[in-house]
Amino acid sequence: MSKAKKVTYKELMERNDFLLSRLLEVERAVNYTHTLTLAYIDCNDDKEKLRKFLEEVDKNEQADRSDTKGDRKDKSGDKDVKSKSK
Repeated sequence: MSKAKKVTYKELMERNDFLLSRLLEVERAVNYTHTLTLAYIDCNDDKEKLRKFLEEVDKNEQADRSDTKGDRKDKSGDKDVKSKSK
């Protein structure tokens, strides 16, 4: 096997620029989806229904979080007492 070619500063900057441009695309897509969702809710006058739904979901999430009873290994199915990480 041959040695791996060292990455130059210019190549590193090009890769970094590419990753940042992709991240900006994802941000734009998320913002667009958020805007469309809010517009849909406003258009259908479903604000009260949405508020009730979110309160109900939040209430259920809080009940699920308090249901651990201090033993998380039973919930995950992990019965191994010894930790694998050192």
